[in-house]
Amino acid sequence: MRALRVDFIADNQPKGWGRLLAAAGILLALIGWQGYAAIQHQTEAVQSALAEASKQAGLAPSRQPRQASSPATQHAIQQARSLADFLQIPWGDLFAGLEAASSPDFALLGIEPDARKRQLKLSAEADSRDAVFDYMQRLEATPQFSHVILLKHEKQQEQAEQPWRVVLIATWHDMPVSIPLETLQVAP
Repeated sequence: MRALRVDFIADNQPKGWGRLLAAAGILLALIGWQGYAAIQHQTEAVQSALAEASKQAGLAPSRQPRQASSPATQHAIQQARSLADFLQIPWGDLFAGLEAASSPDFALLGIEPDARKRQLKLSAEADSRDAVFDYMQRLEATPQFSHVILLKHEKQQEQAEQPWRVVLIATWHDMPVSIPLETLQVAP
């Protein structure tokens, strides 16, 4: 078997081509940097000339970017948006739909609107399980509501009548505005 010769102290000096490529890379980087500096200088000169011309023409300087609002201002804006959403709920149409679906064996206890989702959360008591499902069908049959969902139900064992306590979610629709024909006046 032949002996293997390993030389750990090899000549690691770059050859001529390596030195030439390194010098060319450094030269290209310097040229690029000078080009960038020249373009940056031109951009600044154009911007200052534009600002001077705007000032001479009497134009307002360009708007500065808006500063971020303080947390208190953001909270106030959020509350104002929530109030505006609440005020835009079509309460008359919603109550008309709830009344149209009402029955003597089903009593609404609470109404919680979610204006963004366009949903009502209804808390109610019913005499029986069938009364709950009948109310859900009647409510979904009204033009104001759709997608009536039984979210929670519980039979009240501690009460003598043992009513069903339920929570429903109903999605509402805006009703089209109807104008009686008698109120419309046609110009001759």
